[in-house]
Amino acid sequence: MMQLKPYQTELLDDFEHFLDLCRVKGGPRLAFEESTREWKGVGFPYHALPATNTNPDGASVPFVCLRVPTGGGKTFLAAFAIERVVRGYLPSQYALTLWLVPTEAIREQTLRVLKERESPVAKAMRREMGEFTVLDVSEALYMQPATLDTGHVIIVATMQSFKREDTSGLTAYKENGQLMPHFRSTQDKAVIGNHSLADVIRLRRPFIVVDEAHNEGTSLALDTVSNFRPSVVLELTATPDRKHSPSNVLRSISASTLQSYDMLKLPLELAVHEDWKAVLRDALARRDQLEKDAEGEAGKTGEQIRPVLFIQAEKKHRDHETFTAEKVKEILVDEFKRSAEDVAISTGSTDELSGKQVGDPDFPRIIITVDKLREGWDCPVAYVLMTFRNSTSATAVEQVVGRILRMPNVTRKRTETLNRAYAYACSNTFADVLNSLRDGLVQSGFEKQETKELIVAKDSGQQDIFGDTQEVVIQLPEDTNGVLCEPDLSEFTASEKKKIDIVPEAGRMTVTGRVTPAFKDKLIAAFRAPEHQSAIAKDFELQSGQPDTGMPKTPSQEGVEFAVPQLLVKQGDFTSLFDGTSLIDGDWEVADFDPVLSESEFPREQEAMRRARITMGNLETIEIEPYEKLEKQLALVSDEKGWDMLSLCGWLDRNIPFVYATQDEKVAWIRRVLEELIGQRGFGIDELAYRKFRLRRAIEDKLMTGLQIVQQQSFVELIREPEQFSLEAGNYGIIFKQGRYSYDDAYAGYYRFQKHFFGVIGNLKPQGEEFECAMQIDSMEAVEYWVRNVEKKPGAFWLQTSRGRFYPDFVAKLKDGRILVVEYKGAHLAEMASQQEKGDIGKLWAARSNGCCLFVMVSEREWSMLRGVL
Repeated sequence: MMQLKPYQTELLDDFEHFLDLCRVKGGPRLAFEESTREWKGVGFPYHALPATNTNPDGASVPFVCLRVPTGGGKTFLAAFAIERVVRGYLPSQYALTLWLVPTEAIREQTLRVLKERESPVAKAMRREMGEFTVLDVSEALYMQPATLDTGHVIIVATMQSFKREDTSGLTAYKENGQLMPHFRSTQDKAVIGNHSLADVIRLRRPFIVVDEAHNEGTSLALDTVSNFRPSVVLELTATPDRKHSPSNVLRSISASTLQSYDMLKLPLELAVHEDWKAVLRDALARRDQLEKDAEGEAGKTGEQIRPVLFIQAEKKHRDHETFTAEKVKEILVDEFKRSAEDVAISTGSTDELSGKQVGDPDFPRIIITVDKLREGWDCPVAYVLMTFRNSTSATAVEQVVGRILRMPNVTRKRTETLNRAYAYACSNTFADVLNSLRDGLVQSGFEKQETKELIVAKDSGQQDIFGDTQEVVIQLPEDTNGVLCEPDLSEFTASEKKKIDIVPEAGRMTVTGRVTPAFKDKLIAAFRAPEHQSAIAKDFELQSGQPDTGMPKTPSQEGVEFAVPQLLVKQGDFTSLFDGTSLIDGDWEVADFDPVLSESEFPREQEAMRRARITMGNLETIEIEPYEKLEKQLALVSDEKGWDMLSLCGWLDRNIPFVYATQDEKVAWIRRVLEELIGQRGFGIDELAYRKFRLRRAIEDKLMTGLQIVQQQSFVELIREPEQFSLEAGNYGIIFKQGRYSYDDAYAGYYRFQKHFFGVIGNLKPQGEEFECAMQIDSMEAVEYWVRNVEKKPGAFWLQTSRGRFYPDFVAKLKDGRILVVEYKGAHLAEMASQQEKGDIGKLWAARSNGCCLFVMVSEREWSMLRGVL
């Protein structure tokens, strides 16, 4: 059964939280700044959806992007985002979703995935949101109001079908008598238009999903989106637009995160040779060996994989002979004695894959393509890419490299060769191929900093392959409000922009290639504030004359595994991992939770109550919040009847997940909350229904407060008996090893750490107290190696507290074999109750290790505490 991965759930949680902030803050700009500040400690600048003739309120529409690399499940995320928009923002029970894709091939693929009832995505969607209807544009032309009033509706279309400047020839904009019933409840001529499909979509204030948004980053595309008067716009892409129509990246997932969840085959092993016959021979040999490895894997696990080789042929040229798809197939059959049935051509003009599916007995082992695979075709069993294309071309490898990265069945293999992808190229210049391959990964959604860990050269591991790459990494400055400042690139040429890679969520800008004095001055001047210009100039000065000379292999690259024991607890006759479930065992009931929402927990807000009585007749004459206007507009076309206690309880029950009680117990407690609000504080049911989103949030918080009280009591009782606890590194330990280190951003500072376990240091800023603590650990003679432990990532070390999992900042292996865990906290945090719990559980973990483990909590740069624990 297909389920959301934890990182996908977190993305959707953050998206829903942003929508909640939009209502609380009165608009998306402040909500975006606060949400990104919660994520990164600094707010990001917000780029509003443009206002248009049909949507003058474009700037008030929540408009954000989730950045997910190739293989991260963007279609699955988009499908589940519908329920989050309804649950967290829309004042209606069902949503009309307009799902826009860049190409016809992706449209067909998306329709197939959503329409086929037995597809994993469709089955998971029905489990989450009930039945739904999926339409293409031709089917939507006959859509009736009942379809929209009784369930979720998804219209899948290409952006091109809506975005021509002259819309008169487009079917969706033509008058359509079939759609007239949709407009019975409104007299607004501006909304009615000519009864076209576009007018129906505008009337229903759709949720718009823009899939692969980087392909749509033009002003015309944004105007098209805005013209539909959306309620919410969500972009999902691997490569957000950074320079032309910048995306508002709300959250970003790194390649390391996908790898740690077994979504990707990484690292990517690269081999280059100038003789095409040698390259083709090696690529074929690699595929053949992988098939043997897969047969061995099947014997161990039962998983059936038959690896595929992609060969990227050249286009036909009239002036000279090229390696066309037909010629390559001829070579494979005649010279390399491959069966013709095992080789298929898949190009724009020839499709020998038609009707064949991965897993079919006759599915080919070798697929020859030119460009077609960039259209979204998916083949997880593709392991090897071999390219005949000119390696100096900007598109030589970019177009298809992402197609060999998806992990079959999203399961890590026991045979290590099956956890990697392989690329073979014809060239006499290794650096050109390396840079092209790196660009291909960037086009698949990976950061340049990540690619240094993701690409390895055959038979040479990691050492020195990026040594000749010229790069300058600039830390982006912040303004006085704590909002990140980006350069103004409007005066830069296309070739200049190509050298600049801005990643706001990482807080940096990377400049690739030779930087002339004039280009440097232009970049500095692109920052308006003088103090920012000085900081950028200093960054350039610090990095001048400091080439990346490469580093020796790290312990993880040498194959070392670093095991850290976790805390176990004995409860009754059972010993288990000490986690959140250990704290909720026992005799308690949700009925014992306090059902009273105080004024501070759920404010009365008389002004909001007055606004609730505004009618459409005077809507335009009274200043109201954009969200309140959305609610009034949707009320005109909704068949939703008046609210009573039963319907409001039902809505709250559906929209408040609480797995620690039965549905009957939860509903009974929710009813008590409503009765208290009505009987003791004088609320009316209509008032509560109008504010149901804030009420839902207040009830969720109240439930979590009650649960936390239970957990705190249990935590205190358990740690009073330390003899119940023990440590184990075997079945329950955390193991740091190559390919299992997840992070959001790679460290890009100037200081060269010598002892980090991995080649990349995750989520460490190049300045600040935690950075200084890392320097101290790195310089300690007793330390053999250390890991920057990244919070909430799979494979990170954690200890349980009553408030959730605690992820210490650093974990180190000492030369004498002991393990040192270090948590750094500033003075303003050191005395908080949550920090006291962290200290208590850390000391308990160390005390139960029989001297094998050490724990220290350092604050206020007291480095003597760090050295004194040894």
